[in-house]
Amino acid sequence: ARADILYESLFISIFSYLEVMTGRVCEDLATILHQKIRLKDINERSKFEGTRKYLELLANVEFPTDRLFENLVLYRKARNAIVHGNGLIHLKEKEQKAVECLHGVERDGDGFLNITPEFIEGVLEFCRNYVRELKAIANEIAHRAKSKATIVT
Repeated sequence: ARADILYESLFISIFSYLEVMTGRVCEDLATILHQKIRLKDINERSKFEGTRKYLELLANVEFPTDRLFENLVLYRKARNAIVHGNGLIHLKEKEQKAVECLHGVERDGDGFLNITPEFIEGVLEFCRNYVRELKAIANEIAHRAKSKATIVT
């Protein structure tokens, strides 16, 4: 059970980093584009949904792409279950089936969902893709603004 706690805390830390970093990039872009509207002005269920809407309104770009966004939603469900509940145990059956599709989520002998080291590897790969895509979008928007500023994430 100690390994479960380690994997869960590592996952929560990584996910929190993504949230904070995404918010900072959005604030930087608003500054570069001289926009008064900020990410905090967008009222959505999650920072990621807000970011998606914000970047669409601010710069007419889709971020993240649908495939990344679908995985982001699943990771968010897993994150919320771990943070607000008792791990993946209390997810509704439909959500359990969705989260179970994530690489490295397994059922134990009692039928409960657990995350494995492979899950953390999958999360890190997702993060690399997410950050790459966010960095490309941020640089494109900055370039469009004819600014020499480069967003470093």
